[in-house]
Amino acid sequence: MNNPKKANIFVLALIIFSVLASFVLSFVILKSGADIDKAQLVLIITQDLIILLIPIVVYCMVTHTRFLNIIPHERLSVKNVLYIILLTVLTAPIIMVVSAVTTLFYPADINIEIYDYINKLPLSLCMLALAVMPAVFEELVFRGVILSNYKSVSLLKAALVSGLFFGLFHMDFYQMGYAFIAGVFFSFLVRYTNSIYASILSHFIINGTQVAYTKLILSVFGNLNMEEMLEQTGQPSDSYEAIAAGIFFTVIATPILIMVSKKFMEHNKNHKLDYELSILQKEPEEFEIAIDEIKSDKKGFADIYFILYIAVAIVFTLLFRAGT
Repeated sequence: MNNPKKANIFVLALIIFSVLASFVLSFVILKSGADIDKAQLVLIITQDLIILLIPIVVYCMVTHTRFLNIIPHERLSVKNVLYIILLTVLTAPIIMVVSAVTTLFYPADINIEIYDYINKLPLSLCMLALAVMPAVFEELVFRGVILSNYKSVSLLKAALVSGLFFGLFHMDFYQMGYAFIAGVFFSFLVRYTNSIYASILSHFIINGTQVAYTKLILSVFGNLNMEEMLEQTGQPSDSYEAIAAGIFFTVIATPILIMVSKKFMEHNKNHKLDYELSILQKEPEEFEIAIDEIKSDKKGFADIYFILYIAVAIVFTLLFRAGT
């Protein structure tokens, strides 16, 4: 039976493992005498395999769970692919506003490192490291293992928790806000399509667009110092302009977003039912169950592991911020 407690324990272990693994890998690189710049470039490409895939494998082994049982994997129809692309584009202004507002309080220091990687790597490797790998492995974790264990919780609560866990896992105050919004949106896509491919596609579109845009900007202004570029674009006036632009496009996009969302939900109502019926880990056709009976059996989720995860994530975030 799916259990939020399992997800809470898993994500707590995951964030501790990710921090320890990062320190160990950094220590090994320093002691090996390898070229640090080259080693870091290799690490940025492979880190998701180490930090995210290994915990998933361990989870399946410890809980004796088949991988496909925790990953909703219905095929996406062409119509759903088009819906997901359109919904992602229409949601982008909201993410833009949240990101711009966050920069007023917490500068986007993480972008300096990311810009450096994008500047050094060819576009194909940038896409692999910063778009494909995160889209696949982060979704397998947060909309796979975690969201699947939250099937017994209402869609709204499960989406909010998945978004919260996803945002905190970034351990950066700048990224937390927009990652939370994106995580909620991705959860919505997975629940209604009963497919992890939906969130992977949307996640890739968001990350891939940012990578391609940044690569284009850096190719045009390649002779400028990247930190100077970020300082210029990170001024409060630029944040206010981004907020104003984001609000403008959000006002335009929201009515269309609502309309398309309704059509998307109507189109996928049977897929959502399949997802909720899978709480019982049986095939939907084996049961004659009203959806209300499933909804009446919702469970709580805010246990000690849930609270510990939030506390540990905030502590790590503060420590990393103090160390920069």
